[in-house]
Amino acid sequence: DAAFEQDPILAWCLFAENWGFDERRTNYLRSYLRYHHDALMPALGAWRSGDLVAVSYFAPASRAESSGNFAELGHQIASTCGELSLRRIDLLRESSGSNSSVANSSWIEFIGVSPMLQGEGIGSTLLNATLAHLREIEPSGMISLETAESRNIPFYERHGFAIKGRIDRPGLTQYRLSIS
Repeated sequence: DAAFEQDPILAWCLFAENWGFDERRTNYLRSYLRYHHDALMPALGAWRSGDLVAVSYFAPASRAESSGNFAELGHQIASTCGELSLRRIDLLRESSGSNSSVANSSWIEFIGVSPMLQGEGIGSTLLNATLAHLREIEPSGMISLETAESRNIPFYERHGFAIKGRIDRPGLTQYRLSIS
């Protein structure tokens, strides 16, 4: 949860400016973890002294979403985070899926490192492991991600990603990056 405290995408989707944001963020992350697990999609974590300090959720392009699991995720988000949050998340998903150049990409959906441990190489190690896993599954496929943290762009570029687009919404700017 701490790795996503300052995440601008979750802040935008879950209305950080409104009371109860921390609880909505926690509920969203729990729901998403459950969805990822139930859909048998991969996730990687980094542990230190028994504590989870970083996580990567990702989806291979070949992995089809389960409509039942996806519907349950929507229900969970609506009931624990609110219908308005679900609408914003759906808006982001629609814009991600509409770009044909990345529609058949594997996606790194979330990658986060505990704020107290950033700068120690944990994120690089986790990103490299995520890329290796995706390349093992789909050796010639494109891998994409989106970030609203412009400070993260040099990090992703060091790992071979390039900016492919920018999505502007009132209160949120996202950058779409890909690597082949």
